[in-house]
Amino acid sequence: MKAASRQRDCRAVRRLTNIIRNKRCVVPLSTLVAVVTLFVLWKIRPEDPFTKDQQARKPQSSTLFNPNLFHSESRCQKTMHFPFRVGCPHDCSRYRSDSDTAKDGNSTTDFYRLTIEWYFGEPKEYNADIPWSMQRNSSQYKQGINFQCPESFVNTFQSASRELVERVHASIPDAKSKTQKRMHMSLSYLCCLTEDEVKVAKPTIAEWIAETRFDFSIRFGEIQCWYERPNSVTTIVLVDPPSQRVLMKLNHEINDRLRSEGVPIVVPREDQMPFHSTLAGIYFGESSESYNPLNNISSQLPVIHAIVQSLSNSKMEAWNPSDGIRVLHDPLSSSKGGIHTFPLIDYNPP
Repeated sequence: MKAASRQRDCRAVRRLTNIIRNKRCVVPLSTLVAVVTLFVLWKIRPEDPFTKDQQARKPQSSTLFNPNLFHSESRCQKTMHFPFRVGCPHDCSRYRSDSDTAKDGNSTTDFYRLTIEWYFGEPKEYNADIPWSMQRNSSQYKQGINFQCPESFVNTFQSASRELVERVHASIPDAKSKTQKRMHMSLSYLCCLTEDEVKVAKPTIAEWIAETRFDFSIRFGEIQCWYERPNSVTTIVLVDPPSQRVLMKLNHEINDRLRSEGVPIVVPREDQMPFHSTLAGIYFGESSESYNPLNNISSQLPVIHAIVQSLSNSKMEAWNPSDGIRVLHDPLSSSKGGIHTFPLIDYNPP
């Protein structure tokens, strides 16, 4: 690669010399030397990490994720682990063969999940129905601002969330919705950990964050809908393929550190949703997690998919400033593990 680059540089210098000859220009030797010197210095100039990251952004056809996650049909994607709860399976006993499991398949061990994520700044509780100009500077996350995104992104996020909910309610009157109150992007969903593993994982994650210099850019683009539970769909805006690669590399780094400390990665990121920010949830019933067959949303997946696809096409170019969104801040991790609950909660058949 370096040899090819040198050959291109030499050809460029020869072309410059030929242009001068063909035009029969009288150029002092000192001027020609200065031009060539400036050209060489420009080629060998040092590059900061952000510039390197920008130059590395080339389309990649192959997916980083499990191909079983995706289909090309006109309906929402479906999570591999179904039902899905905050990036993790609802029941961990099937994924922890080393756990103490009762004869009926219900785990006798409590399992926990941890997350690592970037928050997109203020306000503490984002409201899609209130103009952004009336919300900004009103309050801050308790965790502290660790990612101040451009206001143009917030405006697009707000309008996309609002339009999505309006279109869904117009087409499916019985559907309920829940807009995202805290804009964020998750790096890791660590699933099905024991209490002892959580005690090891939390300081390990903190050490990794403290040692890692974060400086990269991301771009958002396509909006997708994902069928997570029998009664609910989550709509997300994906980061683009180059951003997916940057984030997956960071995800692998923290996973390697955790494994070295004896913490298992029960559900790899490749088996979860692509990196994204959640826009809104659509569901039937009293909550976004229901197992009552009367609240099943599967028949509406084509309708929701069509709405999301149309919205995605209309917003595709509006998400990012020209140079993307630069991330310079540390992510935040869970202060405590969220417990997985089992069995399924709200339906007792007659």
